[in-house]
Amino acid sequence: EQFRDRCFQITHVMCIQTLFVLDSSGSIIIEKHYRGCVQRQVAEQFWDEVQKVAPFFHEVLPVIATSKYHLIHILRGGLFFLAVVARDISPVVVVEFLDRVTRIFHSYFGEQLHERALKDNFITAYQLLEEVNDAGYPFNLELNILEEMVTVPSILSSTADMVMGPGGGTSGNLLSNGALTQIPWRKQNVTKTTNEIYVDFFEEIDAIVEVNGAVVYSKISGNMEVDSQMAGLPDITLRILNASSIDDIGFVIFILLMSLFHHHNQYLVC
Repeated sequence: EQFRDRCFQITHVMCIQTLFVLDSSGSIIIEKHYRGCVQRQVAEQFWDEVQKVAPFFHEVLPVIATSKYHLIHILRGGLFFLAVVARDISPVVVVEFLDRVTRIFHSYFGEQLHERALKDNFITAYQLLEEVNDAGYPFNLELNILEEMVTVPSILSSTADMVMGPGGGTSGNLLSNGALTQIPWRKQNVTKTTNEIYVDFFEEIDAIVEVNGAVVYSKISGNMEVDSQMAGLPDITLRILNASSIDDIGFVIFILLMSLFHHHNQYLVC
């Protein structure tokens, strides 16, 4: 019974009450309630904090505590994505959720995420917010699945909305192929004609050099981008020599971290 109560407390803490999207003037463009209805006065309290540092919006504290709620936000394209939570919660979880939402909007609505893009695609934005969160808990954040459930805005989808009514262009009644696998980021039965894989390495060198040529400070950073045109789900092993000289490594979602191990000064990534 104690274990059950502890699990309830953990899951309850992780929920998001409401999501607001505000423009640069403090007006609410979108509000989505996931657990109950949070009054708009909460957004006004947040905007009062924004006005204290205006016009330097990036200096607003990412987490603001009020008497009843915690307000966690990110700023993207001049828009404030504000999550309202009722209890203490790991801010990193909420910030990651908000960032994923903005990236989904960015993919759906074009290269520039701004106020006009949301207003022009108001119905699609609400459909996406309905899918990415279930009763306050992050649910479906995979773009591969969402694109099969919510139609990407186009002239055809706009025509469907006019003919069949708002939301007529959605395919939400269909179950995504990605939802049927353990790897939702990739569709089932993918076929390619070339079966090729391209690997690009990008390196950057930051250094401070004195007039006499002596190096005061130097640092090398970089990333590796892979464009896979492989059919099916092949396992690919990458061998990195002299791995001890590499630190602060970040992996994308499809890397099997359980298969990563250090052996004889080498990294094997499957």
